[in-house]
Amino acid sequence: DGDKRVPPAWLTDALEGFEIVACKTSILERNAKRNARVVGKDVAVATACAVGRGWRVAWTGEHNGTTEVLVGIEKDTFPDIAVASVHLDAGSEDKRVQLLGATLAAARARMGGGRNLRVIVAGDMNAEFK
Repeated sequence: DGDKRVPPAWLTDALEGFEIVACKTSILERNAKRNARVVGKDVAVATACAVGRGWRVAWTGEHNGTTEVLVGIEKDTFPDIAVASVHLDAGSEDKRVQLLGATLAAARARMGGGRNLRVIVAGDMNAEFK
């Protein structure tokens, strides 16, 4: 019961003490309205990153939205790492490749590029791995 746009209690309980990096509320509202119109469900689908256990948010991506959240994390003597949570397109491989490429390019631009880019990409890839 209640507002379906609020994460379930089991999830908020599990993430207690973590910093959540997600898109702006206005983007979620727009996504929920789109989903109500297109699929008949007044819910937002979004990506997020949870940062904790000694790691800190160093920076956040400039274009964080419902299909991509990019965040830089740091921890004492460890080198910075970029973490991306993505929701890739279910119907188009070209769109999946495009978003993944843009995500990696944004991480590279933020972290100075180079061959030793430290990026973790997770989320809904909407692809079958073989």
